[in-house]
Amino acid sequence: MTAPTTRPTTEGTFAKTPLPNVLLYARERKMTGTFVVRNPPPSEGADGDDGVGESVLVLEKGTIVAVRLPSFTQNLGWVLHDLGLLTDDAFIKVQQSLDAPGAEEIPTILRMRAADPTTLEAALREQLRRKVVALFGNPQGTYAYYADVDLLDGEDRARTPHDVFPIVWRGLQVAPPTEAAMAVVFEKIGQRGLRLREGHEFDRFEFGTELGLAATQLRSSPSSPEQLMGLAPDPALVRTMLYLLALTKQIEAVSLTSVQSSATASAETPITASLNVPKARTEPTSGPPSGEAAAAGSDLKAKEARAHLARMEHWTYFEMFDLTPSATMEEIRTRFPIVAAAWHPDRAGTNELRALYTEIFALYNSAFSTLSDTKSREQYEGTIAGGGGTPAAQKRVNAVLDTVQEAHRAEIALKRKDYVEAERMLRRVLETNPDDIAVNALLCQCLLETNPAPHLDDIVMRLAKIMRSTDSNDQAHYLMGMVCKVKGDKRAIGFFRKALEINPNNLDAQREVRIAEMRRDQRREQANNPVTKITNLFSNLFGGKK
Repeated sequence: MTAPTTRPTTEGTFAKTPLPNVLLYARERKMTGTFVVRNPPPSEGADGDDGVGESVLVLEKGTIVAVRLPSFTQNLGWVLHDLGLLTDDAFIKVQQSLDAPGAEEIPTILRMRAADPTTLEAALREQLRRKVVALFGNPQGTYAYYADVDLLDGEDRARTPHDVFPIVWRGLQVAPPTEAAMAVVFEKIGQRGLRLREGHEFDRFEFGTELGLAATQLRSSPSSPEQLMGLAPDPALVRTMLYLLALTKQIEAVSLTSVQSSATASAETPITASLNVPKARTEPTSGPPSGEAAAAGSDLKAKEARAHLARMEHWTYFEMFDLTPSATMEEIRTRFPIVAAAWHPDRAGTNELRALYTEIFALYNSAFSTLSDTKSREQYEGTIAGGGGTPAAQKRVNAVLDTVQEAHRAEIALKRKDYVEAERMLRRVLETNPDDIAVNALLCQCLLETNPAPHLDDIVMRLAKIMRSTDSNDQAHYLMGMVCKVKGDKRAIGFFRKALEINPNNLDAQREVRIAEMRRDQRREQANNPVTKITNLFSNLFGGKK
């Protein structure tokens, strides 16, 4: 870094002016120059010119173009790997090369062909974001600004300047504003609703699906902060978003009384007809409903909710919004808050209804999260093409995965000789899939290794069914051989040999065949022994049965 030769244009502390405010002010004024951030601030009497603990941030017309921190471990190799642009093997090779003395990031990566210029540009932009975010959350820091000076002239930087808005949003998630700062903003809003101003730059913040319905609802119609916070898994995150939008003058407070009736009439009517969304009661009433009427109404709503939930089980995410797979992002954003908000749990009057609405609301939220992300949507459309894509289909997939995991745990229990637990888990798996060959074979093995006598008929039936369905299961033949051995049936050796023929590496079958052949050889040897022959002759002549 080139040491500044002039006094700073302005100086300050983050305790008085937090970093987000500094960056947003620079963006608004389209400032060009360099911020030098010191963390921690120099103590009294210390030499302030040694550069220790200094971070440098360069701006052009209010956008960030370069950042240097005193220490930053996430080199471009790490960033490329995190973005999925570098394989594990390539990442290891890049890190080894960058560890070499004097290695420079960009020339090294390009020389190794680990990334092309386009992916490298994406990595540089992401690395810049991470560096700036690392500066957040330091209220004890100080800054000095040098107008029209680039103290990092010639350093590596992204070709495209980086907008401050998405960086500040990411930084505020890491280090949220103080409650005092929040209180100032929300006291001004009071009980009024919020809506986006004309000519807003809402999309530049790159708000993600972590805000659930809140961001989409704000784009659609005026809403109170409480309503918006009720539409996201993390209300505090929505509060931070509203704070940032207020700070950047993207939203304005309005009276909800004048807009609520017209918004409800225009928004709910076309959607409720096609998606069976419960409609709000509009006819005047003479007073609150009686207890019996309220109960009847709740029962009817619960019945409607159960029926709607049952239909949703067989709908794709597109069908949930009454859209086709060719629907645009704008169409999805328009439909989502209207449909999902109609089933929000806060609209439920009973615990039963709340439970049903919560389940329905979660499905709509999951659908929107998937369809509003380009990569997730592409993967989901592939799932639909493969015959899946509905909650019911996903449950079938999950059930299969659960049984596979349970069977694996049972196999481990069997190896530990925990036969009771192994049998319990295997029988539970077979309740879901009674024809699973591997699980049936494991259950037979478990029963044979504990107390086979009471279960022999069941074991024989299961093994016979396996062998009828496939003649290539060596374990079934081995286990049938063990059943014969327990019964004293001479056919055991035939089953052991068949298992070995199917799989020469079946060690259990090898052992049983070897034992059987050893005993056969011993019998032959004894039968051919002269002493044994004379003993047998006298035994037959004088010691035989009378």
